Amino acid sequence: MLRDFVVPDLVSRPTESITVTVTFPVPCGSAEPSPPPAGSPRLEVSPPCGAPGEALEIRGYGLPPRTHVSLLWLPPGGGSLTVERGCCDTDAEGRLVLTTRIRAIAEFHPEEGHLQPARIAAAWERAIGGPQPSQALLQVLHISLVTLLMALLATTLGSLLAIPLGFLGARNMMGRSLVGRAVYTASRTLFNLWRSIEPLILAVIFAFWIGFGPFAGMISLAAWSIPNLAKLFSETIEEIDPGPVEAVLSTGANRLQTLVYAVVPQLVPRFLAYILYQWDINIRMSTVIGFVGAGGIGHQLRLWVDLDEYAKAGTAIWAIVAMVWGMDYVSAKARERLT
Repeated sequence: MLRDFVVPDLVSRPTESITVTVTFPVPCGSAEPSPPPAGSPRLEVSPPCGAPGEALEIRGYGLPPRTHVSLLWLPPGGGSLTVERGCCDTDAEGRLVLTTRIRAIAEFHPEEGHLQPARIAAAWERAIGGPQPSQALLQVLHISLVTLLMALLATTLGSLLAIPLGFLGARNMMGRSLVGRAVYTASRTLFNLWRSIEPLILAVIFAFWIGFGPFAGMISLAAWSIPNLAKLFSETIEEIDPGPVEAVLSTGANRLQTLVYAVVPQLVPRFLAYILYQWDINIRMSTVIGFVGAGGIGHQLRLWVDLDEYAKAGTAIWAIVAMVWGMDYVSAKARERLT
């Protein structure tokens, strides 16, 4: 299992299924056995017919060397059944030998509508083309893009709603009046209470309310981003340099003009840096909330783990590592230039 996680499913080769069969009447006399096979690949059985419970030796010749081959019973009534679990691997010359016992399901009963006797088949896969991206890799690339866009939309929506809340939570913007102090206190209390709700809880709520999928994940991440960004924005607003504000006010500018020309230019670089940082966090968190049905790559990772498809799960894990590392590097460089 650990090897599957470390060595992900990245490349596959197109294959075709090859099957060779031999007729095996059960019991003897119910049908004509197969004539002695010629050429390769081929199967030979000894004895050529028999009764349920008797010993049977199956030999294969001209098969692919060092290849796993499935030996199957093909009963008269249709379907297939493995001759022996875990069988078989060919040797360096493409041969195999298996001793087993005849199954009762191989009995031939024309009166029950059986049209042909039982057969024994050897089946294997043969590569017919060069390496190409595996289906798991293509699926991971698709859901990785979904995860990035889910985090981006959540960050954008959360930022748009957090900006006005940030001004309401800034002491220097609300003034010293009774109403201003009440709005400031209520906003900061709301931020603290809202931030105490874990994103996994929000994901469960929205997945139950809206339905499972990326949309529920996007809404839950947006709802989690709003108080985090609003608190950062409000603290940034409180730290602005009062000099430009006083200079603009001295020219007779009103409150809106002061906000546009003296406050906003100081806020934009740091606001953008915080938004990029929140996007980085949302990408990492989107992989976690996917485990509770909120879409994205985390949801697919959980499905593969539940199905014991660890090589595919390893592909998803490496994609998560690449996304987190890449976004962390990009956002760090962007924040350096903005601040």
